[in-house]
Amino acid sequence: MKTLVLDKSSLRAAPTQFLLQLRESYDFLLTGALLQEVGTRDVDKRTSMPKKEKRALNRKIEAQFAKAVKVAGNEWHDHLEALDWEITEGKSARFMPGLPLREPLDLDRFLDDETVQDCLAFDDAKASFASFAAPVRNEEDEKVLARFMQTPEEDFFCRLTHQLASDTSSKKLRKTMTRLTEAGEERGRSKSPYLFPRRDWLVYGIALTHSVYLTWKLWKYGNEAPHKAANAAYDLYYIAFMAIADGILSSDKNMLKLAWAVWPDKRKHIYEYHDERIDALVPLWSSTSDEVDPEEPLPFL
Repeated sequence: MKTLVLDKSSLRAAPTQFLLQLRESYDFLLTGALLQEVGTRDVDKRTSMPKKEKRALNRKIEAQFAKAVKVAGNEWHDHLEALDWEITEGKSARFMPGLPLREPLDLDRFLDDETVQDCLAFDDAKASFASFAAPVRNEEDEKVLARFMQTPEEDFFCRLTHQLASDTSSKKLRKTMTRLTEAGEERGRSKSPYLFPRRDWLVYGIALTHSVYLTWKLWKYGNEAPHKAANAAYDLYYIAFMAIADGILSSDKNMLKLAWAVWPDKRKHIYEYHDERIDALVPLWSSTSDEVDPEEPLPFL
């Protein structure tokens, strides 16, 4: 049975019964990114909320957790735990046992002031990464960035796919994976003699998404921060976890287009949810992608 990464937008939008019916054909992968996004809903407003509103918000969040467990099971994957497992075991996190998700939760007790501050700090760190700005040293730099932002969507995504298949990109990805595994060793993890990451390892997925994000962000937003910047960072984890899954289910078309570009071998299972149905994403320009000159490199990649 194929496994789909489940993101926040599809969990919220799709009725429980619809997801349960879909579960007859697919397994769902729950990620730490999903739990973080669900669990920190409106967390920045909590300190000023009246107790009654806070309790009402907690019930909504608890209901989302309960829904996730009901449709996907009570196991989830944390990206750091999964990376460390790959480093020490020398195998893809696809074979890693999931972490238990205990439900029901008691958020009135769990989300104390200290935990809320930790959540805000974590979101701020993700937002900072997602708001990367390119160095603009002179007028020519400004013109390069402005021209890049005018790149048609078709050109951008097709050239991105082509560049990711190049030898130069493969070398950069290997260097990034090496840095990620070295970071695991610095956390005290022993390195397996069988540590040879491939495309179906999470370390590959994270290296891949981090290598393309800054280029995508500058094309889409320039040096402005994305709206709800932390969400853009969490989207990267959904796409990265496709390395140990077969596809993804989301209502976020912008995220799915990026997934479509970076995982060409998984396109048949990149699904968009809308109106109680799912369709494999087929960008309007996909049939004319052969007309794009892939040899012209994208800047900032």
